[in-house]
Amino acid sequence: MLFRSNISSVGAFHTNQILGTYDITKSALLHLTRQLAAELAPGVRVNAVCPGLVKTDFARALWADGRGDEVAQGYPLKRLGEPEDIAQAVLFLASDASSWITGQEIVADGGGEGGFPHGRAAGRTPDLGLAGQARRSDERRGGKEGRTRGAP
Repeated sequence: MLFRSNISSVGAFHTNQILGTYDITKSALLHLTRQLAAELAPGVRVNAVCPGLVKTDFARALWADGRGDEVAQGYPLKRLGEPEDIAQAVLFLASDASSWITGQEIVADGGGEGGFPHGRAAGRTPDLGLAGQARRSDERRGGKEGRTRGAP
């Protein structure tokens, strides 16, 4: 049996002011995953892994300079992902342990999608994405630069 694992993102499940195009492509990848799973079965299993914030060079702007520690507190597991976390999810999908799984997305995000909405219960700002980080940074400086049109 062959397998195919696509790397999407939890961004596929949400809208975002700054990363909209990125999130649209990740959402499309999830549909492609389901489509290919239906077309290629039973000889090929096709699944996707949807990481949350992972400490990679690509996402460095989101976790560098101590911001990652603050963002991590909004996740139930209280840490950001490491590349090895995503590799383990892919290895699971490649193994016989997942032989009855196809057309699915596995969310690997420290509980962010299933836990309290981005740390709200801990008194943190609900939006800890790029837009939320920009807004919070602007608010700390006393400005409104990061807010959307019509927002208070």
